[in-house]
This record gives sequence, structure tokens and C-alpha cells, in this order.
Amino acid sequence: MMEKNLYPEIPKEKFAFIHKDERIHDEKLQTKSISYLGDAWLRFRKNKSSVVAFCLIVFLLLFAIITPFVSPYTVQFRDGYYKSVLPKNTLFENAGFWDGARKEKVSEIGYHYYNAIGQETGVPVVKKEYDHYTDSNGVTYYNLRVDSYALVGFAYVNLSETEYNNLMAYQNEKDIQVIYPLQKTHNSQYMMGNGGANFWYQLKDESVNTNGDPALDENGSLIPNYLTSDNPNKANYNSKRIAGDDGADGQWYTYAQKNQTGYRVRVHYLEYFRYVNGYEPTRAALQRETAARGVRLCMPPLSLCGDNGAMIGAQAYYEYLAGNIADQTLNAYATRSMEGEAL
Repeated sequence: MMEKNLYPEIPKEKFAFIHKDERIHDEKLQTKSISYLGDAWLRFRKNKSSVVAFCLIVFLLLFAIITPFVSPYTVQFRDGYYKSVLPKNTLFENAGFWDGARKEKVSEIGYHYYNAIGQETGVPVVKKEYDHYTDSNGVTYYNLRVDSYALVGFAYVNLSETEYNNLMAYQNEKDIQVIYPLQKTHNSQYMMGNGGANFWYQLKDESVNTNGDPALDENGSLIPNYLTSDNPNKANYNSKRIAGDDGADGQWYTYAQKNQTGYRVRVHYLEYFRYVNGYEPTRAALQRETAARGVRLCMPPLSLCGDNGAMIGAQAYYEYLAGNIADQTLNAYATRSMEGEAL
């Protein structure tokens, strides 16, 4: 009864046929046809996450294609000291990111170590000190922002006589200190501080397992521990000297030690890296110079310049054939020169 009230009877005269005299059939849709690719493209454009992902993939592809043409580095380039540094761009030097720096918490010994590197090189390792505190054990800690490039500090390198002379000439020409004085402990095989290259100051413990705790003077300052000599040209050094090395007391700092292959020197690695990889003289410059003078240059490829293993192995083979065999007491320290004289 209720349904009749909701849907009253409709008189039949109100009904009329549509297309009474025509055949009824499906009509063709008046639209343009579309291919499967076009349909996929329409669906793709509507999915925003897919569009963003596609743009990222295109960017990475372009980066991989273009970068080798503009980068100063090759795929063979390797550097053991800078392998762990952070991304750095000079445009973001003071932005707090992409500046080659990171946050670290260090003890007071580490704090002295970082500042000592900056004190000698003039390139600060500590970019910012957030705060410091002393724990219940009386140990002081510092929260710092540290430049990972400046932190490398110094390194010992072996140079041939020609490389040594070229580097001294570069220092004189550019007025840039690359070679720094050796320390009295430079022959110690320290476990830290780049083999001890960064310890230009006196340590409380100078054993190879030292923790780097510095010996301070009455004013709380680091005490230099440079090797000295009464000969200002020790190891044929005739180049730029650090501040304070004026021979006022008849003693001069020693900047190199002669060894079997040339000279062992202590370098500020940041400047040495620039010298080797970015400034004259370079391999390319040497090739241009010799070509201009009509001199034939014989130089091994870089892939063969990183290790002396093959050379040592070849010499060991002939020593073995000659019966020159040592017992288990032999160590790795050189004791004879190339001419057979004792060092």
C-alpha cells in the first residue's frame, strides 16, 4: 500500500516511442583514437610520484654523461688521504652543509691535536666550537664542527732529487710553504697522526702507541719539537722556511732527510695535493716543456707509479739467486744506501 502511494500509476498516454520509425543501433563515439603508448603517457602524467622519479633518473643520467667532460679527475684518480673527506663546494663554505665539515665530540687531547694542525698550517681544523663539558670522571669533552680536509694535516713523502728540487723551486716561485720541518720523532712509526706527521710538538709519551697527549709549557702552549742543525742547508734545502726559523741561536730547522731514493720530507698535504694535481709543474707541463726543447721524455704511466712492489720483487729475485737471504730478525728499516754504504 505504501509503495502505491510512493509510485502512483502513470497514465499510458504519457508514454511515447523514441525513434519509432528508425532502427536502434550503437552509435560510433566521436573521439580520436589513441595508441597504447599515448594511453600510457596519459596515465603516467597523472601519477605525480612517477613523474618525480622520472625526472630524478634523467638528472642522474645527464650527470653521469656530462660530469666526465667537466671534472678535473679521471676514473683512475685515487688519493688515500682524502678518501674519507666529505663533499665540499666553495659556494656553501659558510652554509653549514656541503662545506666539507662534520660534527665531532673529542676529548681535550683531540682538541689540542686539531688546533695544533691549524696552528702550524694556518688552515683551521676547528670551524666552530659548540660547547664543552667535564664528565664525572674529570674528562673534558668538546663538541666541534671539524673541516675534514684540513684535518688531514701533514704527511711524509719520498721524493726523487728532481722532484725535491722542483718542489723547492715551486715554493720560492709561489711563496707557498709546502715542505715543513721534520720533528725529532720523525722516524717513530706512530700509530696515529698520519704516522706522526702531525705531531710537530712535544708529547708526554713518545712511544709508538702514544695517545697524542701534548706536553704544555707553563702558559699552556704547545712546545715545538723540530729537528735542528747548525747547517741551514741541511739535506740541500734552500727554499722557504716557516716563521721563527731564522737561525738566531745558531740552529736551523731541518726540512728533509736524504734516503736511498732521494729525500724524505714532511709536507702540508693540502698544498702538496694542489701542487701535484693542480699547479705547475705537472706531468703535462713537463711533456710540453721537453717537447718544446726537442728532448725525449720517458715516463711510466700513472697506473705504474703508485707502488714499488714490482721493483722490490724483481730485486728480491736476483738477491735470492745470489744467495743473499736473511733470517727472521730482518726488519723493514733501510740500513744501506744504493752505493752500499751504511746509513
